[in-house]
Amino acid sequence: MIVTLKAIKIARHLSEETTAFTANVYIDGKKAGQVRNGGTGGPNEYYWEDRPAGLKFEAHAKTQFPDAYEPDDSLIGRLLDKHDEEQWFKRQRKRAVLWRIEGDAPDDFRTISLAATKKRPSPPARDEVVKYINEKYGEKIIEIH
Repeated sequence: MIVTLKAIKIARHLSEETTAFTANVYIDGKKAGQVRNGGTGGPNEYYWEDRPAGLKFEAHAKTQFPDAYEPDDSLIGRLLDKHDEEQWFKRQRKRAVLWRIEGDAPDDFRTISLAATKKRPSPPARDEVVKYINEKYGEKIIEIH
């Protein structure tokens, strides 16, 4: 079973104890319903357009998070975290090259800005920066974005 979220809207300004959001839930490429959370600490609210798919989702969530109090919320939380990380990378890649080398923590990225500065009035091209990183660190590079 492939569960995806689309039309994700996160309202950080409303988030108190949990993340306030709304999203459409797709199961195996077909819209099954919506999920939302008001951000005040309660569980997610599910509105299933396809109730059998909703039951299938709940059973799948229990296999993914067997010890969780709310396995369906845990699954949605993991998907939201993945979406948040992808959006962060997308924003960062607009203004910098990010990379990690051996010994760096999994979420600890080194950066080189692609913006113009007083010392560097014309910004470097992404390809030039990637080439420089490859030449300097070579085989030590774990990932580069």
